[in-house]
Amino acid sequence: MNLKFFVLEGLEKDSEFRLKPGQVLGRHNADIALSDLKISSQHARVETDDSGNLVLIDLNSTNGIKISGR
Repeated sequence: MNLKFFVLEGLEKDSEFRLKPGQVLGRHNADIALSDLKISSQHARVETDDSGNLVLIDLNSTNGIKISGR
């Protein structure tokens, strides 16, 4: 399954990233590094569920995860 992450705001606006299991989204040294101050250093991780779907897991980030504004 191919899943893409699109950045809609901020310094990386209009960037897109292909997500793969095990990748960490966050700041600085994360696999997908974003410079937004609302992003924790290790914000979320991409995992595969029992059905083979990619899911985004919050890593106890300060500001949580919003998908499609929710």
